[in-house]
Amino acid sequence: MISYRMQHKRNRERVSKLINRELKTAEEIHTHTDGTLVVCENKRYHALLHQRTDALKACGHADWRRCWICQKYDDPANLMIYKVGKYWTDAAKHLKCSREYHWKWKANKYSGRSRRIVT
Repeated sequence: MISYRMQHKRNRERVSKLINRELKTAEEIHTHTDGTLVVCENKRYHALLHQRTDALKACGHADWRRCWICQKYDDPANLMIYKVGKYWTDAAKHLKCSREYHWKWKANKYSGRSRRIVT
């Protein structure tokens, strides 16, 4: 069994030989399940590939997004999408889910219960 780091190093070497240059430190390699490799220009693009692949597998629409509250995929037109973090993709949530989550959060905050809200 090859470790993740060893496989990662082998993939970088393999791609470097194929494109006849060393990969830049910001470039990442995305590995598909069929063994094909994609050179990504940065972490954000690599995360976007994973997001679209997961959406395609889950609902058949690569451009749909998952609500982080209810965990259901939906058309981006039905979601609020906002930037989170420096390298990762944007987050998405339904307006209805957001309202319910914050009402529960406020109720728990003032009742002294735990902070994590289970939806």
